Amino acid sequence: MSVSRTFQPILCPKLAIQQFGLVLLNSCLIAISAQITLPLQPVPITLQSFSILLIAFVFGSRVATWSVAAYLLEGAMGLPVFAGGTSGLAIFMSPSAGYIFGFLPAAFVAGKLMEQGFCQSRIRIAASFFISNFFIYFPGVSVLSSFVGLKNGLALGITPFLGILTAKLFLLMAIVPYFWKRKR
Repeated sequence: MSVSRTFQPILCPKLAIQQFGLVLLNSCLIAISAQITLPLQPVPITLQSFSILLIAFVFGSRVATWSVAAYLLEGAMGLPVFAGGTSGLAIFMSPSAGYIFGFLPAAFVAGKLMEQGFCQSRIRIAASFFISNFFIYFPGVSVLSSFVGLKNGLALGITPFLGILTAKLFLLMAIVPYFWKRKR
């Protein structure tokens, strides 16, 4: 990224306001997708990861990472943005905390892959999807396992998600190319 592009929001307040609005709008999208849930225990199935990867694949690492950071801050400050309308700092010490922490690196990695042109075919979207989800599921299962043990952590933290992961993948593979065509 060139220096002029790095400092562009500072030099052009209109662009900074637009990016701030985009980040805020995307954090709201993540919050809404958190409410679309299958209430499994101890970790619910939501559409958060789908929204985060969609944002990253469409807008890139910077907007996606800031959108997730804003979402996490909103929840930490007490806004009911997490799954089931929960909020507060306690969620960051719950069995699902690892998944929530994983959203930030997943957004960054997915966005960087998109910026490098790695999402311009359905096969590459699938590869980016799996790479990015690693950054959600590895910390997710790790934290969950500290509550329920490794065997149960794997059984509760990955197995119930396989079907919905497949659906999310196919949906992203259908949607993302549409946005790429519109950008050109």
